[in-house]
Amino acid sequence: MNVSDLVRAPFVEYAENVLRIVNKDAKLIPFSLNTAQQYVHDKIEAQLAETGRVRAIVLKARQEGVSTYVAGRFFRRTQTRPFQRALVVADIEERAGALFNIYDRFDTNLDPNMRPMKRSSKQSRLLIYGNPDKNSRQDTPGLDSQISVRSARDPNAGRGSTIHMAHLSEMAFWEKGEDTFISLMSAIPDDGSEVIIESTAKSAGDLFHQTWQEAEAGENGFIAIFLPWWIMHEYQRPVSSEDERVIRDTMDAFELETFFQGVEWEGEIYKLSLEQLQWRRETWRNKCKSDWTRFAQEYPSSAEEAFVVSGAQFFDALAVKEYIETSTKPRRGNIRESISGELGVDIDVTDDINGYLRVWDEPNAESHYVIGCDTATGEMIGSTRGSFNTEQSERGGRDFSCAVVWDVHNHSIAAMLHGRMAPEVFADLVALLGRYYKCLGRNPAMIAVERNHSSGMTVIARLLDIIGYPNIYLRREFNQRSNKVTRQFGWVTSYETRPMMLDELAAMVREGSIGIPCPDTLREMQNFVRRDDGSPAAQPGLHDDRVMSLAITIQSAKVHGCSSGVLPPALTFEPLEGVSDDF
Repeated sequence: MNVSDLVRAPFVEYAENVLRIVNKDAKLIPFSLNTAQQYVHDKIEAQLAETGRVRAIVLKARQEGVSTYVAGRFFRRTQTRPFQRALVVADIEERAGALFNIYDRFDTNLDPNMRPMKRSSKQSRLLIYGNPDKNSRQDTPGLDSQISVRSARDPNAGRGSTIHMAHLSEMAFWEKGEDTFISLMSAIPDDGSEVIIESTAKSAGDLFHQTWQEAEAGENGFIAIFLPWWIMHEYQRPVSSEDERVIRDTMDAFELETFFQGVEWEGEIYKLSLEQLQWRRETWRNKCKSDWTRFAQEYPSSAEEAFVVSGAQFFDALAVKEYIETSTKPRRGNIRESISGELGVDIDVTDDINGYLRVWDEPNAESHYVIGCDTATGEMIGSTRGSFNTEQSERGGRDFSCAVVWDVHNHSIAAMLHGRMAPEVFADLVALLGRYYKCLGRNPAMIAVERNHSSGMTVIARLLDIIGYPNIYLRREFNQRSNKVTRQFGWVTSYETRPMMLDELAAMVREGSIGIPCPDTLREMQNFVRRDDGSPAAQPGLHDDRVMSLAITIQSAKVHGCSSGVLPPALTFEPLEGVSDDF
């Protein structure tokens, strides 16, 4: 095959005929794609053909060759096309050096007839295909294409230039890499560009995990590509007759399932061999210090087990996964009052892809509704990171206000109001929501607002004094000292009520007795953990607004008898004998 044919050849042929890599036996060999590399290549090429660009995030096991594949792909484009800019960002300096060596090796072993004019700096990890002679560069510039390899610790990586190809390597292990991430993504044009993120997992809730979840949900334009360890042919070990006897006699649950029934991947069932199970045992013992959690992180067999949470996951992981598989995208919009006729006022929802309101079920005249509210305190949650999608980033930043509309008859979330807004605005919208989701089509839904902090008290005061909302959750408590019943408007989350309300929600999720169509709520549940002191909370830097609102909603419905579908009587505000008001 001549040079011109190689330049136009499909990448697989180009790689095998042009590129050279060093294998695990320290031998220089042609670059023939392995199973994992071929799978990634097929997925990326299909996306490129469909969208005209590449946006991919790859969750992988150790040493599956994804970085080498991306390097070969970017090298070809840089070596054969003018004015191309490729940026590789690694988690640490040592890995950045190793990645640059791959590119340098590709260049060193190029057929001289294919090598463009070049000037490069190994010290700066910069490979430039252009005229090395300053005096003649203006007349004969060459390709003027380049590849730069940097560390994520450099916050200016990609700043001030246009990047056509970006390889974000081992993103899960970037330290304080949010600034790098934001500046890099801002430098990438939409059309014709390629962004490939690849990493093994580190923990649930980090930047890589959040981006992976968004990709799985189809929210950020990236395709999610998972590579299990067992697709790699070399991940096998010879098995003697004694080894076979030991394995068969001591199989754990994973081995029993995958050996006899098989494991599903990409719609097909794969049965693991004894040789693969032997490799799994040896790797667990020798490389993972006999820690199955570490093995699952380094060599996952599914995307779910790859992300190790910092603490025990509070909600049942399998149940949450099943909920995610059946979750649905809501109608997105805003709620407002509209004039109907000469004197009438209606409440309706207008469509808006960036609206605060998400609707799964429209109001049903035969249902009862309860609305539970968790109002924003203004607290900063970790750091504010960039996001690929157009919605507000929910990785860090100030917390959100959230209201969950609960369909009592169906035990399911019907709608959700969620966003960053002033307490007064939130109160107005929640009041409209309560009148939109009327119980039995007649009476406004009961609203339960957490009153633990000033923003909650502001919402309650506005609902009572300004709006005059007629159905607000009323908490009654008997005071033994005064021998009186005290009543408070609003839900109180305390040391006593918080564990109870969360435990009950967790039980409902585990039993499948609750309808949760909202993928964002389910993602919060995935990142909700039991910390070292035993307390349940969101992973550090993440939000739990939806989880807490749902828990408040369920408890307030139960206390007021709505869980059985019985509408509570309209609340009266006149003082009662033996009752003191405490607002």
